[in-house]
Order: sequence, then structure tokens, then C-alpha cells
Amino acid sequence: MDLRELRSFIHVARLGSVSAAAKELHIAQPALSRQIRKLEEELGVPLMHRRARGVELTAAGAVVLRRAELLLRSARQIKDEVAELERSVAGHVVIAVPPTTGALLMPRFLQRMHRDHPNISIHAMEGVNATLLDWVTTGRADLALMHDPPDRHVLARETLLREALYLVGPAGTPPRAAPCRVRDLQGLRLILPAHPHVTRLMLEQAAAEAGIRLDIVLEADGVALTRNLVAAGFGHGVLTIATVREAVGRGEVTATRLLAPGLDNALCLVRLREVAPAPARGVAEDILRQEVASLAAQGAWDEMAAAMPEGDPPMPPRHGRR
Repeated sequence: MDLRELRSFIHVARLGSVSAAAKELHIAQPALSRQIRKLEEELGVPLMHRRARGVELTAAGAVVLRRAELLLRSARQIKDEVAELERSVAGHVVIAVPPTTGALLMPRFLQRMHRDHPNISIHAMEGVNATLLDWVTTGRADLALMHDPPDRHVLARETLLREALYLVGPAGTPPRAAPCRVRDLQGLRLILPAHPHVTRLMLEQAAAEAGIRLDIVLEADGVALTRNLVAAGFGHGVLTIATVREAVGRGEVTATRLLAPGLDNALCLVRLREVAPAPARGVAEDILRQEVASLAAQGAWDEMAAAMPEGDPPMPPRHGRR
């Protein structure tokens, strides 16, 4: 028996009118009539008499009304009790995030946690990938959001999204073809992170496959440092759009989508593997997933397109750390 049909029946019975109930429920009158008929067919008895001025309950209809109201009240109690159980989860969770992702995500995440789970306290920490990895593996952080974390047996990883990489240039530089490919990097003065940063490894591998040589004039570890060096005119960098969106809007740098299969940036939720996860941490994981998905749907991140254009060869799996 469908709770929706029972709810519709209750509205019709209370108002004594199918049309009035349809208006209150914001559904079409024929659709509401079909729900009532379906309920009657399932029970095998008429529940109401249709009159010119409305409807009157049969004896069976009066019994169903009384029982339906009890059922819906019980259903609401179940929902309330489950919600209260979720709110009653208590604990302390330490979450580590990279700077740009933290700036986008943590205000929303913390608002949700404080509103829906006030008994869970959160300690948020910010760091680069190597630091985040150390915090998770040593147990200092319960959860971390990391870009392309290394494959380690002690870690459980879940990819939340994949971000496209962009060629970022100084303001005033001649516009490049949009989107550009790996071979278009030839002849550019590049500012890239040092080994074994995963973006550096990916780009060098892609360049070798494309038959070009990268001209790396500066090594810079850190998104903000790279962005500032590019804005100052030292060369071009390769970053995600989320890290330069505001700088592009201010006219400090330009950004052009860099296309190549496999040349992207995975944002992963990382934790230590364990048999019995703490309830508070499980709640925090769920909210992190939901907020990342919500921000991605709003365009906060530029996710990789499912179909990539031809031209650059596919890249094999990569390793390393960011």
C-alpha cells in the first residue's frame, strides 16, 4: 500500500472534494482520482461515494481514514526518530584540506555540520599534499582531501571529481587557441612544480608522447606562488581553473583549457583503512561528498569532459605525489 495514495485519500476525505484536495496537493485532479481508484481496487471496496457536491465516505472509507492517519503519523515519527539519531551522533573529527579546496568547501561544510550535527566537533587543517599525506598516515588527521594521492595499501581513497588543467599565462600575453593541446606548450617558458609532483610527471610524460620538449624556467611548489609568478610575467603555469578563477576575473592572468586524455587532476577523499569506522567520521564523509558534488554542479570546479578530442595520445596510469 502506497503512503502517497493514503495521504491523497486523507486530503480528499477531510476536504470532501477531489478538486479541493487536488488544489491543496498541487496535482492534477485526474491524477488524484486515479490514486483513489487504485487504492479502492487494491482494497476491493469503494471508499467514498461521488456526489454532485463532493464525496462522502463509505463505512470502509471511514475505517481506512482512521487507520491511514495512524500510519502516516507513525511514518512521520520514524523519520523524526532517524533524524534525531543522526543529530545525536557525537565525536571529534580532524579534516585536512589543500588551500584552494578548503576556501571553496569548508565554509559550506562547517555550516552543514554545525546545523545538522551539533554534537560533532570539527578541527580543520590546511596544507599541501605532502603534508596532508603525512597527517593522514600518522593518524593526525581522520580525513583529508588530496589531489592525486599516492597508491598506498594503508590508505582508502575515493575520487570525488576530476578537474581539468589549464594553461595559465600573464595578462596581456597573446591569446592562445582555445582549447590548447600538449604540443602547444612547445616554446613557452613554463613554471612547474619540482619532482615528484604529479602534475610535473604528467606533463613531462605527455610532452614525451607528443614529441616536444618542455622549457621549464622556474620550479615552484605551491598554487599561490605559481599564480603570482605567472602574473608577474615570469612564464606560464599549469593549474586548475578553481585556483585561478578570481585572478582571471581581475585580469591578472589568462587561462586556456589544456586538453589531453588522462591529463587531469583527481580530488580524492582519503583516510586510513580500518575495520570499524567511527560514526562521527562517517557523517563527516557523507557531508563532504554532498558539498563537493553540490559545488561541482554549480561550476565551482571545471570537471573533465567525458569525451576528449583526438590529437594527443592517451596516457597510462600515473604515480607520484603532489
